[in-house]
Amino acid sequence: MPSYHLFFITGMSGAGKTLALKILAEMEFHVTDNIPTQMVEQLIEHDRTNHIYKRAIGFGTQISQDKILNFLSLLGRVEKNTAIDLKIIYLDASDSVLVGRFATTGLTHPLGVNDTLEDNLVTERHILMPVINRADLIIDTSDLHPRKFMAVIKDNLYPDGNQKPNILISSFGFKHSLPKGADLVFDARLLNNPHWHADIKSYNGKDTQIIDFLQSDPKTTEFLNHLQNYLQFAILDYPQMGKQFYHIAIGCTGGKHRSVYCGERLKEFFIKNNYHCHIFHRHLSYDDSGYGVNHSPLSQPLPPQESL
Repeated sequence: MPSYHLFFITGMSGAGKTLALKILAEMEFHVTDNIPTQMVEQLIEHDRTNHIYKRAIGFGTQISQDKILNFLSLLGRVEKNTAIDLKIIYLDASDSVLVGRFATTGLTHPLGVNDTLEDNLVTERHILMPVINRADLIIDTSDLHPRKFMAVIKDNLYPDGNQKPNILISSFGFKHSLPKGADLVFDARLLNNPHWHADIKSYNGKDTQIIDFLQSDPKTTEFLNHLQNYLQFAILDYPQMGKQFYHIAIGCTGGKHRSVYCGERLKEFFIKNNYHCHIFHRHLSYDDSGYGVNHSPLSQPLPPQESL
């Protein structure tokens, strides 16, 4: 059974390659665009040694007959490896739609400006013909809304429909800053605050002292039950169509005690339901002055990438 998934995204310029790569990134693929074909096998080896199992590569900018021959030769070598699930996704659209997209963006066709755009499209189709014949999936994006585009890719890659969205949970302190780009934000400040108890305030929400303190209050359990019931309804039972990534943020005053504890419980909830879940404690190392342990707010680690 293949242990490494290698997908090439190619097709007509303007047909949606960039969007397709973004969609695959949300499906946990590591994405690379327009690297030389002679570097692909090095990238495969890099992925093997770094335990990366899903790679999507964009191919097609400034296409030429020589590049197509090199690409086909590469495919012939790669497909001999039975441990690699190799797929070629070819994107197309009608000439009229492609002309409209170039007009909207103001970009020129990669083949240049010496010929008309229509002539360039004819030339590009001719050059890409050998790739069309090798494609595992051909998608006409002429009338596809981006969310429908995502659904088409997902349905063809995961026909059993069991691909679940990835979850990022981030705890934070309201007195510092709210995380950007969160899909859902919850407020844990209604829970009892360990900060006002001198004997335990130096601990954080992952420490036994804080866990015992919060769990001793029935309100904590009630709060988490409400959150989990909502998440069960909004994500597990009725997820948004095609959505492959959710960022759930939960905050308290300083981001050290209550939000950290609740974030860890939500992570357990998703893992129990067989979801791939990461957690990032944004302000865990901040002291009471509002800065990190080395007193530089810029030194705090960045959250994980969305290709979880």
